[in-house]
Amino acid sequence: MSRKFPTIVVAVLIIITLGYVIKSGYQKSWTGFQGYVSKGEFVPPKKLWDWMDLLVVPLGLAVAAFYLNKRQKESELSRTNNQQREASLQAFITELSDLLLNHNLRTSKSGDGVQTIARARALTVLKELDGKRKGLAIRFLVESQLIQRGETTEDFIPKISLRGADLTGADLSQMNLSNVVFDGVDLTHANFELSNIMKMERDVRTKLDHKWDLVWRLGQLLDRPKKHALRGQDLRNVDLTEVDLHKFDLRRTDLRGAILNRADLSETKINFWTKFDTKWRHIWKAVNDKSDNPRFSGNLSYANFAYRFFRKQDLSKCDFEGALFRAAEFVEVNMKGLSAFNADFSRANVADSDLSNARLALASFAEATLTKTAMIKADLTWANLQSTVFRDVDLTEADLQLSNLCGADLSGAKLKGAKFRDSDFDEHTKWPAGFDPTKTAGLKPADATAPSDLAHKVTATMLLNIPD
Repeated sequence: MSRKFPTIVVAVLIIITLGYVIKSGYQKSWTGFQGYVSKGEFVPPKKLWDWMDLLVVPLGLAVAAFYLNKRQKESELSRTNNQQREASLQAFITELSDLLLNHNLRTSKSGDGVQTIARARALTVLKELDGKRKGLAIRFLVESQLIQRGETTEDFIPKISLRGADLTGADLSQMNLSNVVFDGVDLTHANFELSNIMKMERDVRTKLDHKWDLVWRLGQLLDRPKKHALRGQDLRNVDLTEVDLHKFDLRRTDLRGAILNRADLSETKINFWTKFDTKWRHIWKAVNDKSDNPRFSGNLSYANFAYRFFRKQDLSKCDFEGALFRAAEFVEVNMKGLSAFNADFSRANVADSDLSNARLALASFAEATLTKTAMIKADLTWANLQSTVFRDVDLTEADLQLSNLCGADLSGAKLKGAKFRDSDFDEHTKWPAGFDPTKTAGLKPADATAPSDLAHKVTATMLLNIPD
């Protein structure tokens, strides 16, 4: 029963009582409610306005004063609670920082006392905090790598187990949840907008709202939702990066604000009531265009064209930044001046095509085969060309600085005027006849201790995004 119900009952009873008293007063002459003569003048009976002047206005003022006083007390209570929660959060961060810096929490073993203390403190504090501060506490634990499962045997079990934690209503939006373990955690009403929820770990005791449970299952190999499960669902602001939505029914589904980078939208079913951002509706049309000679244009960044066959098409006016062309086929395609920064052409076959002046920085052509293709003055800085086969490919004046040429077959490439700087190669790299990499400035043997290709790519992305 609502707390307001008794107050309402009392108010109604008071009004009824006043009404009864006033009505009864008109039947008694001594009350003065009826008209009477005073000092030779007739005093009319009390009218409605008289009663409002006598009762309603003062009563209204009293109610307003009571309401304002109540609101002030609620505001003070809310301010006090916020201050207490903020103090609890800051104390938690300070204590965990001390355990990290002075008590070796990050290098501790499972069962160590420092882990027990950290877990007990985390569970206690999370129960006291509001949704926003719960999110801040989890972000601190994530950044400190205390609740993720590591790749090594020593780090396989998280330093702090959150099993049994109360994360109801937690704001976990825009957070990297890769390998974060939420086994047995109550995440009811938690906000995962724009977070990679599919990369987190959970078990059957983890509590999730239906929407986020559905999204999490989309990223799993087993127990994936049925093709019709997304129909009519609210998937606003959901991160669906690289999700396989092939042949899914998206009719009446709300995908506004969703991240669909490299998601497979081929043969998905949509209708007038499907809500897409303009960009993704444009990409959906391009991906599902089955005409003999589809014409692509505009912003197609991060579209998924994996395994697509392109023949005699003009793609030169498209923006394919981050697009996925894995194992795609290109035959007699005009890609001159193409913008495909960070695009993935791995295992693709490109034949009789023109990629001259194409902007391909950070693109991957790993294990791709290029035949009779012009790449004159193409920008291939930081490109991944591992095990790429170049057959009669013109790389004249191409920019290959900082590219990875390990295992690449360049025996059929023209490298006149090509630019190299810190470009890696190994003993498996094949060169054109008469080309000596050891005598060419800018080429260097790959270092076995060099960072992985992923780290190499992340570093490159950071460098290329530094403002002038």
